[in-house]
Amino acid sequence: MNLNHKPLVTAVIPSYNHAKYIKESIQSMIDQDYENMEMIIIDDGSSDNSIEIIETMIPDCKKRFKRFEFKHRENKGVSATLNEAIKWSKGKYLSGLASDDIAMPNKTSYLVDKLEQTGHKAAFGSVVNMMDEKTIYGPKNQIVEYTFDDLILFKKGIHGTACLININSLKEIGLYNENIAVEDFYMWLKLTEDGSCLICYPEILAKYRTHDYNTVKHIDIIYINLLNIINLYKNNKYYDEALRHIKIMLIKQIKKINNYILTDNSSLKYHNDIMNNIIKETIECNSKYSRIAVYGYGNIAKLIESHLSETVIFFDKRASEFCSKDKIYDISEINNHDFDKIIISAIEYEEEISNLLTKIYKISIDRIYFFNL
Repeated sequence: MNLNHKPLVTAVIPSYNHAKYIKESIQSMIDQDYENMEMIIIDDGSSDNSIEIIETMIPDCKKRFKRFEFKHRENKGVSATLNEAIKWSKGKYLSGLASDDIAMPNKTSYLVDKLEQTGHKAAFGSVVNMMDEKTIYGPKNQIVEYTFDDLILFKKGIHGTACLININSLKEIGLYNENIAVEDFYMWLKLTEDGSCLICYPEILAKYRTHDYNTVKHIDIIYINLLNIINLYKNNKYYDEALRHIKIMLIKQIKKINNYILTDNSSLKYHNDIMNNIIKETIECNSKYSRIAVYGYGNIAKLIESHLSETVIFFDKRASEFCSKDKIYDISEINNHDFDKIIISAIEYEEEISNLLTKIYKISIDRIYFFNL
């Protein structure tokens, strides 16, 4: 295709305190094999020497790109920085890159070809973790489409490092919400809420760098923003289920709390509120039914055990792994015991367990208790 007929792509790097990595990120955009590009870099109030590093790259950027712009100002947040760059852009497509990540040389050309062919609002490639060069985020051997339902119910997740977005589509939905810190998830929902779908290809098009300052490591920031995003969809039919998924995700992550950074302990407080509600429901259930069984003997089962009668029966497919004094039965024995209600304590596997109990062991659904998270 003649260069004049290839759409202009706006590469954007929002820079913030990544002096150790920013040069590699910029160089990866310079090295793109797609020619018709402009580049915008906005430093969002870095307190390290990011600005000095960027300034050393200006001559190469001016030589490489059809247009190059760089500015630095006080901190406003990544969403505000992206919006500023989009309003400044002249391209058809946005190719964003975090200032600590690396784009593969064919990222832009590959995704431009796909979007020009399909007309999707956004296209993605798979991403490799550059720290081990093995962990892959995204599809490995097939093309995957993502609908609003997939995303809001967390059935599928998109890694935004290798992404190309139609800029008009961004403008049509009002750009990024500057009050939201988990900007990618917000944007994927906005782009698909009209019934559109996003598409991801198995081609590895970017490298993602993991370190202690990744946003995903800040558990308080992640969960308060996920809640804020989901609360924008209170009138959606999937709201309650989406909220439940967030709570289950938090319960699972708290088990690995040492892997995360706490900022204001709000995630711990929210987690404790969830646990207290589970205990309250357990006590109410115990008062209504004289014969109670529990499926699963993990952390939640141990939490609620002291609030149940001594005659409670526990079932778990891992029964043989527990000490005999725990009196935990294998699930295959469930029809040998009498109970009024069985509580599913392994909440992240509720659907799977419910299907097992109803379809294999013929337990009626009204005898199964699900926590109302």
